[in-house]
Amino acid sequence: MDDQDPKGSFVRWQTVTVAQLTYAINLLLTFAVATLGYQVALLGEDKFSLAASWQKCLFSASLLFLSASILFGLAVVVNRLRSFRATM
Repeated sequence: MDDQDPKGSFVRWQTVTVAQLTYAINLLLTFAVATLGYQVALLGEDKFSLAASWQKCLFSASLLFLSASILFGLAVVVNRLRSFRATM
């Protein structure tokens, strides 16, 4: 009985670890999509203007980096799904 208890504990903690990692990935992906949506909504407003060229450059760079973050996040999600399917 003692020999199988550490294995059972490992499996339980591994399940908790996978669940926490999945939650963290989903949370960060949600924040990235929400921020990108907020920035795109700002572009549609009449009051919003970027006066200086450096502001336009930084705003464009942030849109690019958020888009890349979302693409990488989706790649991670697909990779995790493939990993679960392979181990199942």
